[in-house]
Amino acid sequence: MSASARTNGRAHSGTGGKPNLWGRFRGRILRRLADLAVVVLVVLAIVLATTAVATEDKAVLLKLFVVVYFSLLPALLYLQFSSQRTLALWRDFVCNLYRLQADDPANLPRPPTLTRFYPEWKLARDRAWKENTVTVLDDDDTPDEVNVRLEETNQYRLKFRDLFGEIPLFEERFNVLSLRSTHRLQVVFATLLITLGWTFVVYPETLFDTSIIPDFEPANLPAVPRETFAFAFLGAYFYILQMLVRRYFQNDLKATAYLNATMRIIIVILLVWVIDPLLADSVSQAGRSAIAFVIGVFPTVGWQLLQQFLIRKPIGLVVDSLDPKHKLGDLDGLNIWYESRLLEVGVEDMQNLATTDIVDLLLNTRIPLDRIIDWIDQAFLYLRVESEPSRDLLRSYGIRTATDLEDALTDPALDESFPRLLNYARQQEKTRWTKKPIEGALAYENGKPVDDGLPSRLRAIHATIQRERNMQHVRAWKSFLVETPEAAAQAKTKTKTRTRTAAKPATV
Repeated sequence: MSASARTNGRAHSGTGGKPNLWGRFRGRILRRLADLAVVVLVVLAIVLATTAVATEDKAVLLKLFVVVYFSLLPALLYLQFSSQRTLALWRDFVCNLYRLQADDPANLPRPPTLTRFYPEWKLARDRAWKENTVTVLDDDDTPDEVNVRLEETNQYRLKFRDLFGEIPLFEERFNVLSLRSTHRLQVVFATLLITLGWTFVVYPETLFDTSIIPDFEPANLPAVPRETFAFAFLGAYFYILQMLVRRYFQNDLKATAYLNATMRIIIVILLVWVIDPLLADSVSQAGRSAIAFVIGVFPTVGWQLLQQFLIRKPIGLVVDSLDPKHKLGDLDGLNIWYESRLLEVGVEDMQNLATTDIVDLLLNTRIPLDRIIDWIDQAFLYLRVESEPSRDLLRSYGIRTATDLEDALTDPALDESFPRLLNYARQQEKTRWTKKPIEGALAYENGKPVDDGLPSRLRAIHATIQRERNMQHVRAWKSFLVETPEAAAQAKTKTKTRTRTAAKPATV
């Protein structure tokens, strides 16, 4: 289009080249009215259906609506999430890799250009080219083409893609066709099982004289406890829906969540099927239904009930507790929802958390990295200071994590007696029920705590923490500061200096 044509077009709009504000406002109003019209049409369709259908079929139609709506709701959450948030998640993930110092910058994905990490990545990638550590498969390939290929095959990018699907460009949008087949199958299987469960709950027997649910009883198995099954599924759906909504707002809604939902429903049904006959003689149907609902929300309750029943029998001697020694729930800020997310990825206690791969944990759980780092930092200290009175004593000095202890021991202004804090003897007390000795209050002599004379426990704990692999990532994250204009100018000057130095030819 020529310049004169563009000018004529603007003149014809009557705005003198200025943006057509009225046109934009009118388009926005029309879009709002279109959205409202969709809602109104859905409501009218439901009202007309309830008035046009015969009286005996209205209840069945309502049941079918309940089945369709609550079955599709989890899948719609995933489609909405995948269509809007994948690109933002990828950028956030890449920046966290640089803050953690997870790898050499040359091996990390390319960060956004406007971030403070881009000069660092560019310098490292240029250095890799000069040191010939980048292999060129075709002599005709340019450095830009090789860099693009390296980005597409980057291991961190592949990990992200396996969980969240393809990473869109800035101007692209996701739709259901862009989802990988494995992701679609996980969501479809979960939706089918949820649909079957809701069909079992509302039980629409007939519609227009057509049977929907066949009446059957399994052979060589206990009878199907229909009401108990229904409440167990409702408990599982109650948990699943809350879990999916929380993960939606925490940017953690992946297809694997629907695989976990499928597993939860199956496990809950199997547990209830085993437990219901055991309680049939002693608990009413209403009580068994309530227990089934609780098991649907917390499957561990079903396992505990089964353990209690078996302990009364001779075979109870072989039933061992599944509770870990160092529970995740003892960490500050770790509630049941976060604990369930960690359990999904195989982190079952503090030892697992302290030795986990932080990058994989961040990618698989999408828990804010500040919290993950703080929990790992707590676990380092918790695993070495098992005595609760000793932990309380450290907390009274503001020490709740391994890095807190490191800061305190390296502070020259702190009292010289501080490293002996855990060497003070304690009075031995016995619990009321088990009569086992436990550590009580500090033992005093002449108004001063009694020192046991052994080597400093705090220094030994500090020395052992230094060799923890994840400690370097914890330190890197906690030492990362928000960039100020002064720091940005200094970093820019250093980057230019390093670039000029690297550009000088080597002299012989």
